[in-house]
Amino acid sequence: MIKKSATKKDLIRQLAPKTGLEKEKVRRIIDLYFEEIKSALLSGKQVRLVGFGVFDITNWRTPEIYDINTKKKVAMQVKTVKFKPSKIFKKKIL
Repeated sequence: MIKKSATKKDLIRQLAPKTGLEKEKVRRIIDLYFEEIKSALLSGKQVRLVGFGVFDITNWRTPEIYDINTKKKVAMQVKTVKFKPSKIFKKKIL
């Protein structure tokens, strides 16, 4: 079964009538919202959205790989964004 993705355009189309704002204003609000989330994550903060979940940047080590240039084994630290849904959100999904 193929699931269709909800795009930013879809969100704007759904939110504009609910808020009574023009689509362009809704787009601007959504852009600012996500910029603030990115900014918080880049400055090392968690983003907690009550009833939705937590975004956090985590570090994980890759398995050791053999570097053919130096002839040594190396393990890299990789940063990634992790999302953990809230209990309320999880119950609705499951």
